[in-house]
Amino acid sequence: MKTLQFSAEITCFNEAVRLEHCLQSLSPCDEIVVYDMGSTDGSLEIAHRYAHEVRHIKRVDIVEKIWKKIVGEAKNDWIILLDPDEVFPTALFPKIVDIIDSQPEIALISIPWKFYFLGKPLTSTLWGGKKFKARVFNRNNVEISSQLFAGIIPKPGYTCYTFPYDENNAIQHYWIDNIPQLYAKHWRYIKNAGESRHKKGERFSYRKLLFDIKQSLKKNLKEYNGLNDGWRGIYLSLFHAWFTLMCHFSLCYYQFLLASKSDDSKTD
Repeated sequence: MKTLQFSAEITCFNEAVRLEHCLQSLSPCDEIVVYDMGSTDGSLEIAHRYAHEVRHIKRVDIVEKIWKKIVGEAKNDWIILLDPDEVFPTALFPKIVDIIDSQPEIALISIPWKFYFLGKPLTSTLWGGKKFKARVFNRNNVEISSQLFAGIIPKPGYTCYTFPYDENNAIQHYWIDNIPQLYAKHWRYIKNAGESRHKKGERFSYRKLLFDIKQSLKKNLKEYNGLNDGWRGIYLSLFHAWFTLMCHFSLCYYQFLLASKSDDSKTD
């Protein structure tokens, strides 16, 4: 396959188990850059083997905080942001190029996204449904947020193209390899959820907290088939309810900190 005018950018911290397959799947790109945040597990050796460049960067708890920086450093306008535990569907590259060439209004491309839990594909709960990831984009024609879960959106006048869902042409996301990793990964999200939600205009209330937990259990256990997926489905349904609870408490704590700073400034 010919080299394509894409810059693939991956942020990495101790991802030696998954990184090689991730980088191999991006081989058609004419620039692959790994931003390493201090790995000590062999990730650097793998990165130097497959990437065109390895750059060292201060560790952050969520990668959204450095998106604008690394996107600005790419040599191409078309960017692919991929996590090191993901494998890109290499076969889609020619189709992606055709879409870009034939539809100049396209600024963002969304690709099917398949989650794996403990090495097996998920078929239930929020993470096991038909999901898509929009991380292929033209940096000049999108808005990039540094806030958690805010995503990347096209600027006015531009659109997003979404590939039809196909598990054979999906980003394979090897999401969780063990239970401690599940909690460590989501604790980073919880710590940032309060600020992110507050900036979106949300405010803490017990009524909303209880409603969201109820909806989480209803959707994951029933609508997303968690109840019929054995221990995995039930466990992840309960985990998502806990995660929902903790994100609300994160918002509550963030509001408390803001109020405390306001009171201090008035006292001064």
